Amino acid sequence: MFAFDVGEDGSKASELIEQLRWLAGMGIQTVFGVVPYLDQITPLEIIGREVIPAVAAL
Repeated sequence: MFAFDVGEDGSKASELIEQLRWLAGMGIQTVFGVVPYLDQITPLEIIGREVIPAVAAL
């Protein structure tokens, strides 16, 4: 399982994007995992606002 961990405040968003780019570079097209801090809305908002647009074309 892969952790889509942007941190509670989004401080790890860039790190997550780089990890996903690295996986895409290895030919991986689909990643399943978990979102830590799911009891808070902020990580999901950050994933939707920053991560998905950054990796959508990979």
